[in-house]
Amino acid sequence: MTRMQVRWFALGGDAMPVSKKELQSLDKQGQAALLEKINRLKRGKSRSGDLRSIRDDIFEIRAQVGNNHYRAMAIQDSPVHIIILSCFYKNTQKTPMMEIDKAVERSKTWKARKE
Repeated sequence: MTRMQVRWFALGGDAMPVSKKELQSLDKQGQAALLEKINRLKRGKSRSGDLRSIRDDIFEIRAQVGNNHYRAMAIQDSPVHIIILSCFYKNTQKTPMMEIDKAVERSKTWKARKE
């Protein structure tokens, strides 16, 4: 099985990718839980419930610590590359439209840079 590589979405000129900054802004338990799910995905060992399709080619990586829910929005850029578009704490039942819109815009930006 092919190992996946993870890349983090960056705005132009940033020293650290913005999606990685978003991950680091979460509490330590949330960071650890999301990183565990991302590492599982990298190894091709995701479990049922770890991933959920959101829209088009965007999916969310789902993590939970107690009653706290954390998400990373991502796309698969190639057979071996996953791009983490954003990370956030989810405090509503549905994924906030603002987070979906952000992921859609970042996905478009990522794809435009590749052309």
